[in-house]
Amino acid sequence: MEIEKIEISKSIIIKQGEEIERDQLRVKRKTLQAVLEQCQRALELLQTTDYEENLNGDVDLHEEEVDEEGSSSHCDNDDDDAETTQLCNLLKSRVDSPDFLEKLGSIHLSVPQLNVVTDTMYTHGSRRR
Repeated sequence: MEIEKIEISKSIIIKQGEEIERDQLRVKRKTLQAVLEQCQRALELLQTTDYEENLNGDVDLHEEEVDEEGSSSHCDNDDDDAETTQLCNLLKSRVDSPDFLEKLGSIHLSVPQLNVVTDTMYTHGSRRR
């Protein structure tokens, strides 16, 4: 059985005179899929939490289980290997960076409101076609 590897290459991007260096990391497809599944579970949890927050008021999003080593349990499943944990930690460090949060904020501001209902969309409770 051949193991397929996926490479995240190192590149240097020059943005407005600022040099940004990207890391290189080779991971197995299985590892990437495991991390993706963990990200999807985290997104589902956030959506559920957001829904509950809307119903119940404030919810503390920082209430996550922490094991004895002080790391989050979101990326520490029994079937994970060291490579999955390494990729998970890299993703966490990138997500926690101020640059990422700034980009996320600017993306959020630029997304149009898609669920705005206008008079042209509905007439007397029925859809126009």
